[in-house]
Amino acid sequence: MMVMNKLLGVILLFWVEHCCSTPAPTLSVLFPTPMTSADTGCDPGQYEPCTGCSCADCSAGQYQPDSDYTGSSCTTCPAGSYASDTGSTSCTSCPAGTSAAN
Repeated sequence: MMVMNKLLGVILLFWVEHCCSTPAPTLSVLFPTPMTSADTGCDPGQYEPCTGCSCADCSAGQYQPDSDYTGSSCTTCPAGSYASDTGSTSCTSCPAGTSAAN
């Protein structure tokens, strides 16, 4: 705990010396709150990159359709389909005569 307090002091000192025209960073920005046991999981299009971490969007080319998802990765779109946006909940079939590089 003492190391964290020292680190916070250094960060705030840096802010005072270099960033006085902007508001001081809050603890929630410096130390994001991990998910708790009360959290049920991630929304569709998201996954939990590590146990207790906040949810992250699936990358383009991947999808995740489930609510309350606690998996550590998204699913890659199958051959012949694509997901061009991050946070996709499904893949789209390629138009006839085309393909997608997964």
